[in-house]
Amino acid sequence: MSSSNTLSFSITVDGYNVVTTKDKHATVVYDLTFIVKNPVAVSSSCYSSVVNNSSSVSNQQVLIAMTVGKRYSELRELFKTLTSILIQQQHSTSTTTNSSSSTSSISVNEFKFDFPPKLIFGNTNPENIEKRKVELQHFFDQVTMQLVLENRTEGVSGEMYKTVLQFFEVQNTHYI
Repeated sequence: MSSSNTLSFSITVDGYNVVTTKDKHATVVYDLTFIVKNPVAVSSSCYSSVVNNSSSVSNQQVLIAMTVGKRYSELRELFKTLTSILIQQQHSTSTTTNSSSSTSSISVNEFKFDFPPKLIFGNTNPENIEKRKVELQHFFDQVTMQLVLENRTEGVSGEMYKTVLQFFEVQNTHYI
């Protein structure tokens, strides 16, 4: 796939489960769905299901549709990793291009991920969980925006894209 074909990304916080850990503490596991769609419309005859639970939406080929359950600590690690990648991209674009600015360098210089803070008490309270779900959805909306920008410049070889695929435990990416 060439980098001129910009993929469509979505990450949705679908729900949550409160589970008891080995040390008898309750923790929240958030259900996240990651979808990557090919922007080229396809006929139903050439559509193939690549990953479990894939479906054709708005006549586009779904390349990846993966749902996983993740704890807050795992989401926080993803945030830290993606922020580090963003800082590296910002540093490399600011040192290589000073006079000519591209769309990606502008967005990187002005962009920062928002992530919900850790709760000391009440992390299993349903109201706090719902508030955190909204905040996490905002974070993942920002991530998908950056994935689209990265895909325009680097295609599927970008570091953010690889990190998100790894986070969602997507193993087979040879079809992209």
